[in-house]
Amino acid sequence: MNIPAFIRGNEEETFVYFGECNLRCSVCPFKGHLVTQKKLYQLLLPLKKVTFTGGEPFMWEGFPLFLRKIRDKVNIVSIKTNGTYPGELRKILNEWLVDRVELRLNGPVTRCREYCGMEINADFFIASLTSLQNWAGDQEIVFVVKPGYTYEDINMMADLLEGVRNLTLEIYPDVELDEETVNRFKVNSGEFNFKRITL
Repeated sequence: MNIPAFIRGNEEETFVYFGECNLRCSVCPFKGHLVTQKKLYQLLLPLKKVTFTGGEPFMWEGFPLFLRKIRDKVNIVSIKTNGTYPGELRKILNEWLVDRVELRLNGPVTRCREYCGMEINADFFIASLTSLQNWAGDQEIVFVVKPGYTYEDINMMADLLEGVRNLTLEIYPDVELDEETVNRFKVNSGEFNFKRITL
């Protein structure tokens, strides 16, 4: 079975970039190369740390099974997901198949078509966020702030993300957020980070 993916890293940490994604975010350039499942397994073992990212890892139907195969052979397993596969995410969290999850919200969840290029039910993102909040493992929620967000968009996301344990705002270069807006996210989360994206 061929999987669209690209692998880079070293003995300390390896990243697996999956080329398929169900969103069409403007700053995601990766398309992927084809590797076999057997080759992917051989390349990852034995490793200290592996991070699965994308694209979207859950686009690969065999991803949960693959995680089960490598779970006891890799010290730290991490994934980055866009949150559109809440059922699959909940399963791997319940089985503790990963040590860390980064949930990337690439736009206001109610305006996915406009900012992520596809129509996705907002309930999917909310369900993924809820599962993460109920999970005791290491996690980070990343909200990407792009040009064009309205005051209502920002307020809606601030309400949605209230109480998250680890929140990062990733800001596009030409976006300015006033101190009051940033503080609204900051005071309502545990750990807070502010990053400006370099395009």
